[in-house]
Amino acid sequence: MHILETTDLKKYYGPEPNLTRALEDLQVIRTVLDKASPSFQTLAASFRVLGILWLVPAGLLAFLQGESQISYLFALDHGIALYAGPNLLLLLQGAIVLLAAVFCLLWQGKKRRGAFSPEEAKVVTLWQVLLLLFLVCTVAGMVGTFSSAVQEAMFSPDSLDGYRTFYVCGALQTFAPVLFPSLPLLITGSMGKDRVLWILGLVCLLLGVWGMLQFFFPYASLLLLFNLPLTLWQTLQGPIALLVTAWRLRMKGA
Repeated sequence: MHILETTDLKKYYGPEPNLTRALEDLQVIRTVLDKASPSFQTLAASFRVLGILWLVPAGLLAFLQGESQISYLFALDHGIALYAGPNLLLLLQGAIVLLAAVFCLLWQGKKRRGAFSPEEAKVVTLWQVLLLLFLVCTVAGMVGTFSSAVQEAMFSPDSLDGYRTFYVCGALQTFAPVLFPSLPLLITGSMGKDRVLWILGLVCLLLGVWGMLQFFFPYASLLLLFNLPLTLWQTLQGPIALLVTAWRLRMKGA
């Protein structure tokens, strides 16, 4: 990042032999300014890698969820999701949780080693905390789904305990998209005065609130109309947010 650059510029004043070279140290000053300017290249690369890796299980999960909802809406009795069952969905969600948790640990190690600049450390801490909260809500939803299925199989299909567990954990899971990636996008966009990140965060936040309304009012026809695209977006918004943020940070540090 070049703040100041000049070529073949000379300015001397004073009589010989006390000639003063006014711009003699200009190159040194420019070099110091370059080193002091914030760079987000390291963090952008880390976000990009996580986004690409996250996109693989998220894409498979979105495909299975979309196919399952289409089969339900049109009363189809075939499909990969139908035969795979909820176990494959839980496996893909578990892969996403494990991947994100590993990167949170890697970010923490890089912060301790000083691999991030001070500006990068602030941004990565924000994303790290909210990503961990997102993982807690996601795991709660997975536990609720599994626990509800076990209780229904072992006790009674009409067990109130199973339904209560599923409802509470499902409510936590629907809150996850409100936490991540909407809040880190909004805060990062505000901190860096980046309108693209801020608008993307606002869209994620509004759709996250819409998803919560859909969970608490499941039979509203207007909400059911957007059920499929909302589900697909919320499944893919995490890696998309990371890739867009990596792109914006790379441009900022270029």
